[in-house]
Amino acid sequence: MNIKNVGQILLILAALTRPAWAAGPEGEYLQDRRDLVELGFKATLTVRQPSPGLIQVELAAANPALCGGVLSGKARLRNGQVEIKDGECVFRLHFAGDVVRLKQISPGGCLTEQCSVGGEYIRRGALAGTVEEAIKNIRRHYAHINSNLDSYDQEKMALPVSGKQPGGLSACYFMGHVKKISLVRAENLLEEYYFWDDDLIFSFKQKKDGSPAGRPGEAEEDRYYFHQGRMIRWLDKKKNSVPSARPEYEAAGRAVLNDAARCIKALETKNPRWLSDGP
Repeated sequence: MNIKNVGQILLILAALTRPAWAAGPEGEYLQDRRDLVELGFKATLTVRQPSPGLIQVELAAANPALCGGVLSGKARLRNGQVEIKDGECVFRLHFAGDVVRLKQISPGGCLTEQCSVGGEYIRRGALAGTVEEAIKNIRRHYAHINSNLDSYDQEKMALPVSGKQPGGLSACYFMGHVKKISLVRAENLLEEYYFWDDDLIFSFKQKKDGSPAGRPGEAEEDRYYFHQGRMIRWLDKKKNSVPSARPEYEAAGRAVLNDAARCIKALETKNPRWLSDGP
């Protein structure tokens, strides 16, 4: 089985059950300075609390073109701060809700200048800003993916569907990472899924109404926006935002994540049964 797809499926399935963020300082925190490019500086800070007051930290930072490395250590948490030493590198972490502020306090020894680890880290699943800012960023990534389709690797699989037109499942990959999946379930049903860092960021499900011969039918479309495994907006067929407090909101988000995982599994196994069976 292809390792890249296994990882993508696991990430999506984990999103179905994990909370938006954990209680206390434990969790995974991210710093990403890449904007729209895949290559560039990215760091992941993993924080565990093996016993009350004791903080264990692992910091993995990399710029694939220049540098990379891992720092780790453990120390006591005092007044929301912990100081970690790994070799000659000493850095201080300050916890404030879903944000960790990291400051290097040693003169050197913390990876390299190109992998400067200082700055803010946001807990995975938490928003760095407002929902509107997150959706604006998703739309930028959506446009970036669609403008670069010709440079991506393509994978296609024909599907038996009802109607005159053949159905199909297709995917676009960049450096082994899925970027876009298109699924034609029936002659008038289209679904698309967009990914960044193997996380689903956007999906739409479109249905075209029947119409007299020679005239195209009206298209109805639901749009779903995601941030690190959590749906942050659902626009219904009338382009109205569905309130997150509605009972069907959470179920709809889980269903879309599930469908994305099924598409990846169907492509991996070359078996369309995954589109109807759970992964």
